[in-house]
Amino acid sequence: MLKRILFVMLMVVVLSVALTACGSEPTPATFSTLPVFSGAKVSTDSLMLAAAATINDAMKPQVKSIETKAFDVPAGTTWDAVKSFYSAALQKDGWTAGEGGADAASWSRGTQGIVLKSGGAFIIVALFDVK
Repeated sequence: MLKRILFVMLMVVVLSVALTACGSEPTPATFSTLPVFSGAKVSTDSLMLAAAATINDAMKPQVKSIETKAFDVPAGTTWDAVKSFYSAALQKDGWTAGEGGADAASWSRGTQGIVLKSGGAFIIVALFDVK
């Protein structure tokens, strides 16, 4: 599972670099300015924190900066609900949807990108700035 997560994240980084827009740069996003799925709480689960750290470490060499966070979501939360929430909220703030997969999605704005990975009871969000 972790290899699949890393592969998806690395592919999204490559695609996000290709989607990086030219021209004036928007105000850089931080985790404090990103939307959080309703009911999601920052995870304290050691497995989720390790997965977020692994993704962070794997993407670091290919980006200027990266921060990842793992969130626990309410039981019964579907990937469609998570993806719909983030798609609407991020696109309203000027983010452009990129590539994704069955349980991953990405967005870009200026030189920044967001990758979202869901695993049922959790979400891992990576916010990065390309080189």
